[in-house]
This record gives sequence, C-alpha cells and structure tokens, in this order.
Amino acid sequence: MNLPEPTTDTLATPVGFAIGILGMSLYEWQEAILWDADKPGAIAVKAGNGSGKTTSIAAPLALWHAVAFPNFLTIITAGVYRQVKEQLFPALRRHARKFAGWTFNDTDITAPNGSRIIGFSTDEAGRFEGWHNTNLLVIVDEAKSVPDSIFEAIERCQPTRLIVMSSPGGCSGFFYEAFHSRRRFYRQHTVTSFQCPHIPASWIAEQIEKHGEHSPLVRSMIFAEFMATNEGNTAIPLTLLERCVANPPAFEPGAVRAFCDFAAGGDENVLAILKGNRVKIAAAWREKDTMSAVGHFIRLFR
Repeated sequence: MNLPEPTTDTLATPVGFAIGILGMSLYEWQEAILWDADKPGAIAVKAGNGSGKTTSIAAPLALWHAVAFPNFLTIITAGVYRQVKEQLFPALRRHARKFAGWTFNDTDITAPNGSRIIGFSTDEAGRFEGWHNTNLLVIVDEAKSVPDSIFEAIERCQPTRLIVMSSPGGCSGFFYEAFHSRRRFYRQHTVTSFQCPHIPASWIAEQIEKHGEHSPLVRSMIFAEFMATNEGNTAIPLTLLERCVANPPAFEPGAVRAFCDFAAGGDENVLAILKGNRVKIAAAWREKDTMSAVGHFIRLFR
C-alpha cells in the first residue's frame, strides 16, 4: 500500500496532524484509516483486541476535526459509558498540553475556535437525534455492543463523517452488516493482531494454543473475524449477551448460590458464585485428577 508522506502541505490532513502536531508514530494500517477519514463519508473498522484503535484512530480524528473545522461538532459514543469516560477521553486528554486555551473535561472538550468534542453513551435513541451540525463527526467505539436503534438515530443526524470501530462479535447487528449487506455504504478496514507490533507474538501464540486456531474467540480476538454462531439453537443470542456485558444491569442483592463444573480432563474446573443477580467466577483451574479437583472444591467451599 503506497501512502502519501505527511509534509507541511499535509498537516491539515488527519495523518499529517497525528504525526506533525500530536507527535504520533503510526502503523501503516492506522495511516490508511486516517487518510480515508480525510474524505467525508462512513468508515467501518474491525480490529483484534488490543489493537489501539481508540488511541490511534478515535483520539487524533476527534482533535483534528476540532482544529480543522471551527465551530463544528464531534460526538463520541460507545456501547458503555465506561468506555467513553475511562478509555476514549483519557486518550484525548493525553494531548491536552499541546492545546493551549482548550478546556478538557471528563467527557467534553471545548476549543477556542468554538469547536466541541462531546462524549456520552445511551440506550435511548431519542437522546441521540438532537445532534445536528453542518459539519458533524460521529465516532462509535466498541460498535458491536451498540443497539441498532442508536445507529438509526445517528443516521438521522446525517453526520459528515461516521467512524464505527469494534472488535468483531456475532454475525448480526448493525456493525456486522456494515461489512456485509450494507458494505457499499462504508469504506472497510480489517486489522489483525499480526499487524500490531506492540502485541507480543508470544501472547498470540498462547491464545491460539489455548483455544485453537479455529475457535470463534481466536478468530475474533486475533484474526478480526466475526464469530460464527448458530443463534437459532441458543438460549441467549450472542448479540444480546454482548450488550448485557457492555451495559450490565444494576446490582440487586439476593440469595447466595454456587455452581461447580468438573472438567475431568484438560479443561478448567470452575466454581461460580451467584449473589442476587450477579454471577462471579470465584475460581478456575486445570486438574486432570477428578478426586484432587473434588478436594479443592471442598477446600474452596469451606
């Protein structure tokens, strides 16, 4: 892939801004996405876990947009508010010292030129429909956990640029369709763990050995592929599970119960504890000897 070199003439582009203003060192795939974002339209990025898309794509794009387009708006959202507050905005505040006169708050940023960056997360589509601007950038992180109704509300806002990013989940939902039935509306990028030098090769090899090269988890986590599941034969569809994990319900206290899973082989023995509506894995270990596992379970219960 032949990408243009950022020069003084390209500092107004997302790549030139990231390198020349923010002082970032970018991988080739990161440059490719940022060059793509220089043009209006929609971009879909599926990437392996730990690829760095939040710090290397969302953060520089949001800051670039605020500098390049005075008095305009950037909205950043994710499947869960924690991702916005504890991941996205810390990645933005990391560059705060480079922007004198800017106001950096927990989930909003105001530039002296009148541009704003606002972060929030919601399950209520109606709350998203009010964000209108003649030059609007919308960034959706961990998009696999965002309900379809929110994406429909985003489309009503008619963003100038829309970036949807996530590690792949199950084979359904708006993010999945951005790579399939709706792919003609998006410029797609796929990023595997092998394209990320900061991810240790030893960790990649360990995950493949532990779960198998063709396991759905490895195909998603490392190869950035959607997880093939037969949701018609499941009690709880994977997409609903992902949304529940991203947006867990409030804790409700109740009875305490325990569940034991005896592996009797190479898999893990597991002790899970239920307190009210919250389940926690209290212990998980491998033990080929079933009677030794029984003894360990007894010790844990005591």
